[in-house]
Amino acid sequence: MSIKRSYRKSGVTIIPTSTMDDTSLSYKALGLLCYLISRPDGWNVTYKGLMKSTDRQGRDGERSVLSGLKELRLAGYYKHDTERDKQGKYVHITIISDVPVPQWARDALEFDQVEPNLRFRDPDKPDSGNVDC
Repeated sequence: MSIKRSYRKSGVTIIPTSTMDDTSLSYKALGLLCYLISRPDGWNVTYKGLMKSTDRQGRDGERSVLSGLKELRLAGYYKHDTERDKQGKYVHITIISDVPVPQWARDALEFDQVEPNLRFRDPDKPDSGNVDC
C-alpha cells in the first residue's frame, strides 16, 4: 500500500485545526493520522510496519494499531482503494485525508454493516487468524 494525500509543502506537515479538534477521534487515532499525514508521498505502509516502526520502537501492538486505523476509516480519514499501475495491474493503495471525507465514512459504515465479520488476512501467514483493518 502507499499513501496518497492532497497538498503537501516540503518538510512541513499542515493539519487543519478542525481535524485536531475532532472529538470523535481518540488521541491514539489522531496521533496515527498525524504520523501518516507526515510521511512522504509514495511511502509504503502496512499495519505491521506501523506496529514495528523503529522511530516509535514498537510501542503499540497489533490490536492497538488496527483499532486506530479502523477508527480513522469509520471517521472518513482513511480508506483502502485499488487502482491500475502503469502496467495495467490492479494495486492496493491507502488514501489518507487531513479532513474527514463523509463518503468514505458512509462507505466504511456500510461495509461494516454488510460484512461485519470480513477481515483482512495476514499475507505472511496464510493459515493465521484474520485481523481487522
